[in-house]
Amino acid sequence: MKLFIKHHQQNKEHFSIAIIDLDYFKKVNDTYGHLVGDEVLKGFASLVKELKGAEEIACRYGGEEFVILMPRTTKKEAFIFIEKLRTSMEKKTFTANGTSFHVTFSSGIAEATSTNLHPKKMLEEADQALYTAKQLGRNQTIIFDNVAAVEKRKVKIKIVVIDDVYIIRDLITNHFKHLEENDDYRIETLSFPDGISFLESNWYDPACKYIILLDWILPQMDGIEVLSR
Repeated sequence: MKLFIKHHQQNKEHFSIAIIDLDYFKKVNDTYGHLVGDEVLKGFASLVKELKGAEEIACRYGGEEFVILMPRTTKKEAFIFIEKLRTSMEKKTFTANGTSFHVTFSSGIAEATSTNLHPKKMLEEADQALYTAKQLGRNQTIIFDNVAAVEKRKVKIKIVVIDDVYIIRDLITNHFKHLEENDDYRIETLSFPDGISFLESNWYDPACKYIILLDWILPQMDGIEVLSR
């Protein structure tokens, strides 16, 4: 990757990367078993090998994530290639225990520019684009340049859970963490063991809307006093 960045610096050659994440891959493992999950990974890798050119480099990034390096490729050209790969993967059929199923993926793309000429920075931008693709419903490709516009139009919602019993606090927090976001909302979940730590934290953002769930009985300060403050 550093070599491609160097070529971009010296020769102004285009260079793009994509991070790909197989959608709901854990569900595949949980439903069909890890051996079938391995077959899905191999099937995806074979598809990449079949569709990519001689210059593109694909590697496993961890778990069900992959990175594709695309030298001499603009972000628009990268988008066309990744979308071709995505639609091909979407149509690919896998079979387990007599049942057929399909697996999709989400992807984020970043192109080398004067402001991101470092492997870590480019990966961060591609990862942000991937995150946006997943928040918009998955099974799609987002270019990093479009992330700001997508995030700007979303309403930010913070769900705050205040409870001194950690089991209940974690149970409620984890429930809301699994809420699916859409084109209109971006959800963040915060939790606190008591009202004092909540009020002393940097929790408030005037650009956000809030849902605050708190226990009636809390140490040092009860729920009504927390609400009043």
